[in-house]
Amino acid sequence: MKILITGASGFIGTQLCAALFRKGHDLVLLSRSKQKLQSQFAYPFEAIEHDLMKGKIESPLLKEVDAVIHLAGESVAEGRWNEQRKKEIESSRTIGTTHLVESFDSAEAHPSVFLSASAVGYYGDRGEETLTETSRAGDDFLAKVCQKWEAIPTTFFKNTSTRSVQVRIGLVLGYGGGMMKNILPLFRAGLGGKLVKGNQWMPWIHLDDLVQLIMTAIENPHYKGPINGCSPYPVTNQEFTTVLANHVQKPAPFPVPFFALKTTLGELASHVIASMNVIPQKAKDLGFQFRFPRLKSAFEDLFPSNGKDSVFTQVQFVSKPLSEVFEFFSDAYNLEKITPDFLKFQIDKVSTEKIKKDTFIDYSLKIRGIPVRWKTRIASWDPPHRFEDHQIKGPYSKWEHLHEFESLRHGVWMTDRVFYREPLGLLGYLTAHPFVKGDVEKIFKHRSQVIHELFD
Repeated sequence: MKILITGASGFIGTQLCAALFRKGHDLVLLSRSKQKLQSQFAYPFEAIEHDLMKGKIESPLLKEVDAVIHLAGESVAEGRWNEQRKKEIESSRTIGTTHLVESFDSAEAHPSVFLSASAVGYYGDRGEETLTETSRAGDDFLAKVCQKWEAIPTTFFKNTSTRSVQVRIGLVLGYGGGMMKNILPLFRAGLGGKLVKGNQWMPWIHLDDLVQLIMTAIENPHYKGPINGCSPYPVTNQEFTTVLANHVQKPAPFPVPFFALKTTLGELASHVIASMNVIPQKAKDLGFQFRFPRLKSAFEDLFPSNGKDSVFTQVQFVSKPLSEVFEFFSDAYNLEKITPDFLKFQIDKVSTEKIKKDTFIDYSLKIRGIPVRWKTRIASWDPPHRFEDHQIKGPYSKWEHLHEFESLRHGVWMTDRVFYREPLGLLGYLTAHPFVKGDVEKIFKHRSQVIHELFD
């Protein structure tokens, strides 16, 4: 299918787009900045540059679209709620969604399915009540926004051939984004704690499960109307706090009182501690299989080594045969070609003529101007699909880099995944992590650009 996606560059959209492309779908990404899309997505897509807040889309691509996934909207959980912020949240969903559906009407375009993100906030604060897709809506601000948000495509496509789906998303757990971006450092430092009494229910979902649920809802015609996008096993805030604290092996002794939340978040504080015991009844009835139904398994997947490792992942598609791409990475000296100049990177010695398992590679480089010696061992070698190198000596407490190569469509899908730890343990993490994270992202962005120039 050719799928139009709004909010593609966000936390959910980034992973969803990669999964859709890998499955063979063609992507049309809507953004206010085409340049931003081109710098972020290292695989083929078509782009429509447009701001939905300013009006309808005018593009011939609309007639080619088979499905729509609408994720765009101001973040609910960021910033302190005041009347201006609430107005921005509501208008970004109601005005933007209205302009999007009207764009298809004006173009006389008829997608087979229109999937719009919504939120479990639809139900409001409901205490211990078990909530399914048939439960009534709440009556607070966010619940009313969700009702208006969902009603726009539901009403617009009611008498058309377009199937309308609304995914009511819970708290999304993933590395590097969502709520975990803010709370994981606190828990790693032993500063975590429950929110107020901790007895409020929290509907949550692993990012991988949410992505798979959205793709299933796009492809399966039995998915219609509201779908709860959350795990079948919601937890209380106390249980969430306990499981996360146990996973990172730190105490969580500091409960957060309501007045502190109110001071920081304004009216959002009441939503943060709202209790919503939401069950994905429709997904269960339709046979959807969650990979991570339990919170413990979700944390084990997302935050390896008891949360001590930082994880960086980058994906890229190149239009060349697998053998040619892997051969390039089999030559250790080609690393010099794809490393940015500011690192002054140089390979000093390779222990074997050709790279294989247990090959040792010695480098010299400069990190923020400081000369560094680095020694790597090839920990695994499985041509032409994968290899892994581990730092033996160098600036990090841990650096393990997994390279994966997969034949896909007319080229190769490459995945780089790095697990790393700053030196000096928790102190190093708290003081150096933002700088290291920024450097890693900058290095791999350059790497991606050079690989694109070399192969495409």
